[in-house]
Amino acid sequence: MKIPITIISGYLGSGKTTFINEIIHFYKQRKLAIIENEFGEIAIDNDLVIGVDDQIYTLANGCVCCSLNDDLIETIETIHITAPEITHLLIETTGIANPDSIIWRLLSEKRVQDFFETQGLLTIVDAKNAIKASLQDQVVYRQISLANTIIISKTDICTEEENILALAFVKQVNPLAHVIPKNHAFSSAIDVLELKALSTENIASIPFGKLKNETFSFQNLNTSASFMQQQASSHALGLTSVSLEFKEAFDVFRLETYIQILLSSEEVFRIKGILYINNVNKKVIFQSVFDQLVSSIAEAWDSEPSSKIVFIGKNLNKSKLQAELQMCCTLGNPFEDKNFYQMIAQKRL
Repeated sequence: MKIPITIISGYLGSGKTTFINEIIHFYKQRKLAIIENEFGEIAIDNDLVIGVDDQIYTLANGCVCCSLNDDLIETIETIHITAPEITHLLIETTGIANPDSIIWRLLSEKRVQDFFETQGLLTIVDAKNAIKASLQDQVVYRQISLANTIIISKTDICTEEENILALAFVKQVNPLAHVIPKNHAFSSAIDVLELKALSTENIASIPFGKLKNETFSFQNLNTSASFMQQQASSHALGLTSVSLEFKEAFDVFRLETYIQILLSSEEVFRIKGILYINNVNKKVIFQSVFDQLVSSIAEAWDSEPSSKIVFIGKNLNKSKLQAELQMCCTLGNPFEDKNFYQMIAQKRL
């Protein structure tokens, strides 16, 4: 049986280490290993984690999303060899880490995939300070938009209005995530270590038809907070979620060509969907991780086949996405199709 991996992300001061300590206390029956990533020459967080004896591994003086990726893989290999009794691996990123490259590296590295299963990204969001932090650092949006599960922390020191505001902010940035107030995170009905968020079954269960197409703005949050009113006029975030449905089957070459170009831009953070592919009589489940696609074949269609796709990103144009993806439903040689060829050539500019 493969060892599950949960990545824990969250901006500076959101409460990641505190949350890990609570995990250790709540899941006493599990044998946990923890990889701590610290941005600095002196490791401190590992001294703040209590209760896992020697199974704490520190990556210091770098950010795991970039310069320490190789060290991360080597550390995971070390855990597999030297601690075979481990039943779950937690990876805590730095507060400034962009988690998408971490996820992709874990999913694409055979040395990891042979013995471990990446279950998903859990992001801690500070109810008191998250929106203010998001105005200063775009990585806050990446951490939230890529998350499969979001824990909202510090709700006990916030006003009711601040908690409502934080929840609305998170829901608009990432309508796909399971959002849990921290005081409910360890209830008997919730297992925060059993995300299985990257599984075919999880993606197939997304209620695509109930997702709204929304553009994030501070005005959308309906708050009277003076701070937010002051910031709304000077920060146009343009964060958007778009849900689309297609009755026609996609041509796999056209679709892959288009999606790869789309992901090469910095405007699309995340894609998830169930695809109806020409000449494939089963559902194709896919999602983007970093700038790469991960897909798998699921069960046969039990109803009229159709494709349902959700995009999260910046300044996404729904009608444009709809029209361009519609071109990917046409069969035949795409490079004999003048309109498709021109669309692809223009997006590459």
